[in-house]
Amino acid sequence: MRTRSLAQLKTYPMRSQITRLACEEGWSYIAEWIGAPLSHVLNVVGIHPQARYVVYYSIDPDWWESIDMADALHPQTFLAY
Repeated sequence: MRTRSLAQLKTYPMRSQITRLACEEGWSYIAEWIGAPLSHVLNVVGIHPQARYVVYYSIDPDWWESIDMADALHPQTFLAY
């Protein structure tokens, strides 16, 4: 597992986008999200050649999710801060 601090993420190239977030619990809203492109972060920390997924954890350690590498490397995928 590789980690980066918020201060480190803020030194990486920044992008923003306005997106509608829809929760599976039924609520949604539109907001501007700002963060670092996930592809840049993955290139900095290094990607194993056989990697197929990126696993990420919530602030709640019991909750985690994953995305496939195609989605992780997509230009619109970023770590919002």
